[in-house]
Amino acid sequence: MNYPKIVADCEKQFDIAGRVHYLEEGGWAMLGSNARGVVTVNSTAGTVALEYGVPLKALSDPIYNLPGLTCQLPLDDFWHEGTSPNVELFKRFRRCVLHTTQVNGGFYSDDAIALAVQNSVPVLTAEQSPLERLL
Repeated sequence: MNYPKIVADCEKQFDIAGRVHYLEEGGWAMLGSNARGVVTVNSTAGTVALEYGVPLKALSDPIYNLPGLTCQLPLDDFWHEGTSPNVELFKRFRRCVLHTTQVNGGFYSDDAIALAVQNSVPVLTAEQSPLERLL
């Protein structure tokens, strides 16, 4: 899809030209540390915003779309009433997710893929998932 064109068309339709910044990739740490607020559908940008304590509005229902982490108000209200995520809640959420649903590895290099496979096998072949062990 031609997202830049879609964004440009929406800017015209909603009279918001110059107020939308569309990025397909970028330095999330730099962006997150300087943002006053983030609106996302379901993206790594959302977790970066949470890590930096930036007010966040999720337009879909990603795993982190929880009261206390993301703004639950309508989008129009977010711009005036959005608040920073609860730091302690985010620490607990992150810890839970890291220890119950994540494995070390990646998709963007042979070494990272090998590490992901190596670390996934024990999780996928275990009698109980890490989350089940906590329950």
